[in-house]
Amino acid sequence: HTSSYIDMYNLEILDVSFNKLNGTVPSAIGHLSNLGWLILQDNYFAGTLPSAIGMLTHLVQMLLDRNLFSGTIPTEFGRLENLWMLQMGMNRLTGPIPKELGVLKNLHVLLLEDNYLSGTVAETFANLTSLRYFDIGVNEITGDLNFLCHMFDSFLSYYFRADCHHDGPDVVCRCCTACCSNEDFTGPIMGCFPPELRH
Repeated sequence: HTSSYIDMYNLEILDVSFNKLNGTVPSAIGHLSNLGWLILQDNYFAGTLPSAIGMLTHLVQMLLDRNLFSGTIPTEFGRLENLWMLQMGMNRLTGPIPKELGVLKNLHVLLLEDNYLSGTVAETFANLTSLRYFDIGVNEITGDLNFLCHMFDSFLSYYFRADCHHDGPDVVCRCCTACCSNEDFTGPIMGCFPPELRH
């Protein structure tokens, strides 16, 4: 019906979480220009994430975790300047974390755990001074993350998890609140520990 099709462009919340939906996310989602909440978590969506999502500049929450998404994180996500929460954990994402995400100064929550992300965290992430929950554990991220520690100084509590557990850790992180190992990993509880228990 024509009128209902037009109404879709005024959609502000798209929440299909905790279903058994599969398939891919179409690029046409980028036409939902008023969308503020995109919640697809806990389904079986697969394929690559469309770069057209970067056109949804009103987004404040995007929850894509616990699916089967693969490929790289689109650099276009760096255009989502109003984004407050971004969750993409427990997928099959690969490649580096785009440095473009480091300009999202309203970001409070960034959860990318349990993927196949690699490379280092870009220095642009030091600009994310509102970030309070940051999880890159159980990936293939490497490098020194101590340059991020100043971001958490103003918080009485925060959550920062990375692969800093085991001898010769993948990352160096003095301010992490939990350290994971991606070697012999058996689950998010058994594979991650408080920093004081690291090897």
